[in-house]
Amino acid sequence: MKKIISKIFVLLAVIALVSCKKSDKQEETISQTNLATTKESPKSVSALEDTQICGNGQGYYLDANNKLNNNIWAAGTSGAGSQCMWYQAATGKWGVNAGHTSGTGQNIKGYPSIARGWLWYNSSGSIFVNNGDPLLPTQLNDIKTLRSSWNVTVPANGEKYNTAYDIWLDPSKNPNYRAQYEVMIWINYKGPGYNGTDFKPIGSLVASNVSISGHVWNIYNGNNGSNNVLTFRRTTNTNSVSNLDIKSLLYYGHNNGYLNQTYYVLGIQAGWEIIAGGAFTTNSYSTLIEKY
Repeated sequence: MKKIISKIFVLLAVIALVSCKKSDKQEETISQTNLATTKESPKSVSALEDTQICGNGQGYYLDANNKLNNNIWAAGTSGAGSQCMWYQAATGKWGVNAGHTSGTGQNIKGYPSIARGWLWYNSSGSIFVNNGDPLLPTQLNDIKTLRSSWNVTVPANGEKYNTAYDIWLDPSKNPNYRAQYEVMIWINYKGPGYNGTDFKPIGSLVASNVSISGHVWNIYNGNNGSNNVLTFRRTTNTNSVSNLDIKSLLYYGHNNGYLNQTYYVLGIQAGWEIIAGGAFTTNSYSTLIEKY
């Protein structure tokens, strides 16, 4: 009888030991899963650090709603090279060092940018910087204020590029496809580009020397084969805009039949479309969005 009781105690001890190890293993797995889930989560400002991202599509959150997005959408084409975005915590500056060359077609190689709202789409639907962003998407006629200030340093040694905002709109606030409307705002550029000696926006010139928000623009409208593109290109280059009234530019599109005020403003980006080179820096950037 004593032998039987002894064997029972031994068996119970073994079961307890195995159960304990299994529990430890589960806890370890859960911890690793949580770490993997939160590694790319938005950071608080105090947690920001000097960073460099070089992978195509790689990102770095500056806050819950704004993310650096290293888009090399023409990677692998003629002339496409390295493209690394960086962030400097001490100054708040960010930018990109690109090793692209013109290539045979002088095509755009990438669009490294800061992004808020809608980024892209895949077979599962839209991809947003933050699905819980309280201000985007928002219908254009619900926006009270949409202004931005941006100061950049751009290269001057034969590089080819534009410095531009890229704003996405669509009749749906969560399109399961490419957004139908794209509005670009070029504050400076340098060619030649893939479409001639003067690096021109997509489409045709539809208006010249139009004054909006304290700037003079040439305006182009066309289609890139996937979506409509309305582009405002400054008649003279500048490296700095202050309180640029983006809402007024979008309403020019509405008032002239290119957009509709019921469309949702899905996302706003600011960066560089790069054909060739080089070193680009954002010295300061801010965007103010207010709803009625």
